[in-house]
Formats: sequence, structure tokens, C-alpha cells
Amino acid sequence: MNKTGQRAVRQYLIPIFLVMVASCADPYVSRGESPVADEFIPLDSDVRVLYKETMEEQATTVSEVLDASIRSVELIHGKAFTGEVRVHVCDNPECFTDYTGLKGILAAVTGKGLFLAPFVFAQPDFPEWLTHELSHLHLFQQISMIDAALIPQWGTRDSAVMPVQRTLIRSIEALLPHHKD
Repeated sequence: MNKTGQRAVRQYLIPIFLVMVASCADPYVSRGESPVADEFIPLDSDVRVLYKETMEEQATTVSEVLDASIRSVELIHGKAFTGEVRVHVCDNPECFTDYTGLKGILAAVTGKGLFLAPFVFAQPDFPEWLTHELSHLHLFQQISMIDAALIPQWGTRDSAVMPVQRTLIRSIEALLPHHKD
């Protein structure tokens, strides 16, 4: 292949391929499903919360604040979650890294869902952490993770706890071609 052909592959085909691969995982979050649910235990009293074997007490803590956190996000963002909410509670940093690919943080939303590291439960403001992560999950349910990745990170930070961000999120959503109210 000549240099022009190689450049075209790098410039057009590789990004298209990466977008196609990334979009394969996207429906899980947008529908509120968990592609790894069979690797966690559903909390008997609240099947939206999935946990590793030693984390039932922490999973119960999630369940106790989950409805209020969901209401907060929906109120500030001005619309409901479009899919089920699933929260995965990991039992150690390795578990968290295995599912998210991330190290040294307390919580994250990925193409597989919302994951909490065990250390987040030591935070006195745990409900705010959960609400913050739910705001990311909510955004990813409203628009694809690919579209969300195009939003500058400052545009998605703290969107559940800073009302000024609600306007930004709505403006971004309105610009997307597949946005529906």
C-alpha cells in the first residue's frame, strides 16, 4: 500500500472501526443493562444494586440512598433516566480496575455500567459521590457514550450537583442530531 493509502486508512478507516467497536458496548449503559451482572450478586431488597460477595452491607447503603440520588439527577437534568439504573459494588481495587480499566479513583461509569470502588464508602459524602456518578450514567443514557466522549470533560463534571451545568447539558443534547425531548 502506498503512503496515500496508508494515510487514508489511518485517517478514516481506523477511526470508523474504533467507533464501531466502541458502539458495541454502548447499548448496555443506554438501556440500563449490565453485561457483567452474572459476576455480581443482586441485592435481595433492590436488584438494581449488584455486589461482590463481601460487600452486602455496602450494597444496602447504596440501596438506601439510590432513590433520592436518582430523583436529584432527574430533577437537575430535567428528564428521567431512559433505562434501568444498575450500580456495581466492587470488593477491592483490583475488581474495580478489572471492570473499569481505571486505578486510584472511587467510582466510574463505563460501557459496562456504574461501578463503585470499596473506598468510596469511607467518604462522609458518599451519597453525593453516588449522585455525581449517576449524573454521568444519566448523560450516557440520554446520548451515546461516543457522543458524550466528544463533550469536553469540564462539561460533564458535577452536572448532578451544579445547576449551572443543567443548562450546558441541555444545550449539548439539543445540538445532537438524534436528540428527542
